[in-house]
This record gives sequence, structure tokens and C-alpha cells, in this order.
Amino acid sequence: AGFDGTQVNNMDPVALVGLKAGQLGQFSEAAVGALDANQISNVPPAAFTTFSASKVDDLDVQAVGGFSALQFAALPLSAVGALNGKQLGGLDDEVLGELSPEDLLALNPEQFQVMEGDDFSHVLTNLDSGAITPDEVAGLLPPGWTINLDTGELTPPPGDKLAFRTLDQVPVEGTNLPKLPDLNSDLSLGGQGAGASVLTGMDNALQTSQPGLKFSQSPSGVLTVDGIVGGDPLAAFVPDIDNIRQAPEGFTPGLAFNADGIPVLTTPDGKEIPLKGTLAKPESVANLNPGTAVGVAPNGDVTLTLPGNGGSNGFNGGENIVGTPSAFIEASDLAPGIYRETTSSGGEQVRIVNTDGTAQVMIPTVNSVDEFKAVTEAFSGVTFKRNLSGEITILVGETIYEIDPSFDVTQADTDFTAKQTPALILEGSTLIFTNSSGQVQKMELKQAI
Repeated sequence: AGFDGTQVNNMDPVALVGLKAGQLGQFSEAAVGALDANQISNVPPAAFTTFSASKVDDLDVQAVGGFSALQFAALPLSAVGALNGKQLGGLDDEVLGELSPEDLLALNPEQFQVMEGDDFSHVLTNLDSGAITPDEVAGLLPPGWTINLDTGELTPPPGDKLAFRTLDQVPVEGTNLPKLPDLNSDLSLGGQGAGASVLTGMDNALQTSQPGLKFSQSPSGVLTVDGIVGGDPLAAFVPDIDNIRQAPEGFTPGLAFNADGIPVLTTPDGKEIPLKGTLAKPESVANLNPGTAVGVAPNGDVTLTLPGNGGSNGFNGGENIVGTPSAFIEASDLAPGIYRETTSSGGEQVRIVNTDGTAQVMIPTVNSVDEFKAVTEAFSGVTFKRNLSGEITILVGETIYEIDPSFDVTQADTDFTAKQTPALILEGSTLIFTNSSGQVQKMELKQAI
């Protein structure tokens, strides 16, 4: 089992199901560093019983998120104590919820004190406040943070990024949803303190300019804007989890829009929460065409994979498409279904009509947009921008280019279990982007007028 990094990079996660402790111990530094979260999740807990502190140091931050509570419990205390601040912030909420006071003592307090705000608050809000007291975490706070020893309420310094308790989502067949915050929680040890919930603060912020509206959070984590007196929802969002932060001093609570047109709510206690449009009912969309799979990205983008026999309403069947839904929900007289349409300008859109007559429109967007952004900005002088509607531009020096992606994403003719290096090729005016999963998407590049 003396694997190197390249071999692990190309390894099917299922191949690790039978791994033993001695075999894992023979993994080289590069091999351990190449493990991803999916591979980690397939390793038997018993294989981690002799995992060394030096091996922990080699683990990628994203890979740490693959540990289950059982796997983490199998780690030697010396390995637990070797986790750095970024790795601690990457632990899954279920692992954090099982930590005991003894586990906390095994962790390195110096690593807590250098953690970024979102990593630290992710850890603290997902601990079990019934098992761990404020006194037991008071010595772990990064500079500028305070905790109320009676209530467990956390106060962050201005400007720090934040995370909240993770929502306990129930998996729904046909959907793949991101982990989203439970906005009925608050910023406290365990997320269940005595303060007002994040959602209450968001309602207060919204009602400074829209007094007849309020937010609701579904079991899937999606936020809808609803009228206080009832009726169909008006819009659907997910919180932009990468950009939630504590407002600077002198903030004004309410609703504002940033330079990219993204709505940002600032709660009375200074939590700044940007919102991204998404599908209001992803679990219902999966049932509109039996066999359809719906994936929602953390930024709200949606992947629809249609069954091979799903040829209707403008689809041939078997398509895999990626788009950005409009946040706004409208009424439709069309029969429930998923419609691929040509717009008046010659572009494409997908209209999703739910069984209750509500509908949302989706435009094409770039697949794996974070990887695409990283690839484009690796070129000198290139800046990537995206607005609320999902429209993407890149700035090359002083020249602005618009990206017009195709809905369709195909699988490259390679072993899809192997991780790919994201790549971008320009053929004439056509960009061809391949993501780390070997999925290929074409898009047109044109200079903005």
C-alpha cells in the first residue's frame, strides 16, 4: 500500500472500503495529501486507530470534512491534537456535535486562537451545548471574540467572517443539496442560545424597507420571501455562506445591494448576510419528470440531469444542464414540467413550473464556477465578475468580455473517477472548460459593447 499522490488521485473511493490500519500507515506524505473527502469517508474507522500526528498534518482541509463521527472517534488523541486551525474549521458538523470536554482538551488551543472567524464560529455553533459549557471554551477564543459565560452568546469583532449552526437536513431522493446554516439558530455555543435567531434579525432587516414581507426557511435550507398575510412566495434564496460577516462599526441595519447587485441584509446585531437566487422547491422539481436529478450548489446554481427517456418540452432526454435560477417566483398557466425555451434575443432559458402553478426561470451559467474563476484569474491581469442574475464577465486589462455559456455539460472521454486539473482552452471565440470531474462545457467569449 505504498501509494504515491498520483495513484491516490486516480483511486476510486470504493477501493478504500477494505483498507486496514497498516496499509494506511504506509501511505506517503503525498498520498495522504491527495486524499479527498469522498475517499476519506470510505475508509473503515478501524484503519484510523494508528493514524499518526504527522499524517494528520498532511491532510488537505477539504479531506478533513469527510471524517464521520465514528472515524474521528477512532483517531489517537495525538492525531486529534495535531489538527491545525483550518482543519478544525473543516470538520463536519456531525463530528463537532459528538465532541466531549475530553476531546476539547486534546485539541491544540493555540490553533483555535489563530482560526479565522468563519472556521471558529462553525466549530463553536455546532458543538453540543448540553455537553460542553461556555467555561470550557472560554480559553479557546481568537482575539476580539467574547463569550457570555451564562448564555453562551458569542460576540465577534467587526469584519470577521461568520458561520452558523448547520441545518439538520433530511436527504430527499433525486436531490443533492449543499449543507446550509440553520437560520433559526443564533451565534452562540451550540447555536441555541437565549438571543434572537438569525432569521428574526433578517426579518427585521427586510422590514426596514419592505414591512409586509418576511423570510421562511424550508427543511432543505432554502429561504423564501413571503407576504406576512400569506400567499405564494415571492422569491427564493440561499445565504452566501462564504461571505457572511460581522458588519463594521457604525453599521446601519437593513437591506442594501452591493456593487454586483447582490442583496445584503444587515441584522440589528450586525450580521451581514448576502443572498443568492436559487430554486424554491428543489425536491419538487425532481418529481416533475420522473428520474430527474436536481443538484444545488452552495451559491444557488442548479444542475438538472434528465433521464434518457425525458425527451419533451424542448429536451432530447439525457441532458445534463447547469444554470442560475432567477430568485423571483412567478405564476404560470403552463402544465407542471421543465421547459427548454428560446428567448426573444436568440438565447436559451429553462422554465420550471411546479405543481402549484408557481414557476422560476433559469439561464445558463458556468459549471463549477469557483474552479472556472480560479482558472481564469490564474492568467495575469484577468478579473472575474458575476452578478445576481448569474451573468459573468471577465476583465482583461481595460477590456471587458462577456461569457455566454451553453446549458449543456458533457463528460470527457476519460476515467471519471480520476480527479482532473481544471483546464480552459480558447478555440476562436469559443472557450472550452473542463472541471476537476472531467465535465466539459463550451461557452462563447465576446467583447462587451
